[in-house]
Amino acid sequence: MGKPLYWAAGLVMVTYSLPSTEAVVADQLQGRAHWAHVAYAPMTRYESYVMIKESNVKIPIINASTNPIFNAAAAWIKKETGMKPRPASVSNAGL
Repeated sequence: MGKPLYWAAGLVMVTYSLPSTEAVVADQLQGRAHWAHVAYAPMTRYESYVMIKESNVKIPIINASTNPIFNAAAAWIKKETGMKPRPASVSNAGL
C-alpha cells in the first residue's frame, strides 16, 4: 500500500518524513513537522478519493482539514508559490 494523500485548505498533498531522530521527535511533540519532501496539487473541494482512470485505481484521500499542521503547511505552500487562494469546501461526492 502506498502513502496516504491528505487534504487541507484547498490542497491535496503527500508528505515524506525525516527519520525519527531525538530532535525530530522532540519537535513533533511540540506540534512541529519536519518533512523531507511534500508533493501537492490544488484540490478546491475535498473528495474522499481520486480515481486513476487508466488503471481504474481509487486512491483514498484523508480529510486533514482539522489538523493545524496540514492547514499551516497548505497556507505556507500557497504563500510561497503565489497560488491564488480559493475557498475550500467539502463535497459528499464519492461517499
